[in-house]
Amino acid sequence: MQVRLSASAEHPDYTALNIHDLVELLARPEPAPAAGTVVGLSIALAGALCVKSARLSSRHTPTALELQQRAERLVIRAKELAQSDAEGYVQVIAARRHQRGQPATPSLAPGMASALRAASETPFELAKIAVATGAIAAQLAEIGNPNLIGDSLTAAHLADAAVRSAAALIAINLASLLSATQALTLADLTKQSQENIQRAQRAHTTRLSL
Repeated sequence: MQVRLSASAEHPDYTALNIHDLVELLARPEPAPAAGTVVGLSIALAGALCVKSARLSSRHTPTALELQQRAERLVIRAKELAQSDAEGYVQVIAARRHQRGQPATPSLAPGMASALRAASETPFELAKIAVATGAIAAQLAEIGNPNLIGDSLTAAHLADAAVRSAAALIAINLASLLSATQALTLADLTKQSQENIQRAQRAHTTRLSL
């Protein structure tokens, strides 16, 4: 398998791989790519469905172009984060290996704690853009082309899964390092995502009955 390297020249450009090669890389017994990259790519896929729905909704809402452009920006950022998450997690693995060679302590070594905090910044941003993507999906389900409501609803579900997955990864990686403020932020993002799903589902039910 030949793959293009990312700008760092250390990791494959995961967003440029075909689906066969990406799945093969994900299945390998190596630290990266892993869950965080999948979260990012899931958001990108959800955003792409939003772009499709918006492009085909110009006759249904005057906001179609705006929604399309917003979704396109989110797709670009999600792809960037899918790449950077994998590269950041490699630093966690390196710090973990280094800590194994040090004397045991009751708390995390500064280098390990720093690596975990840095690696968790990407999932936090992924959760935020997933919520934004879900909101666009819900809006398109409500006012977009009714023939594309399945795409909008699927985008909302993908975005919601991404939010919950990102939150889980943050909780796992930070554990005791997770602050009360960060915990509240994650809870709020999860709530917003659930509201997006509910909006999309209500739109689906309402518009099917018309």
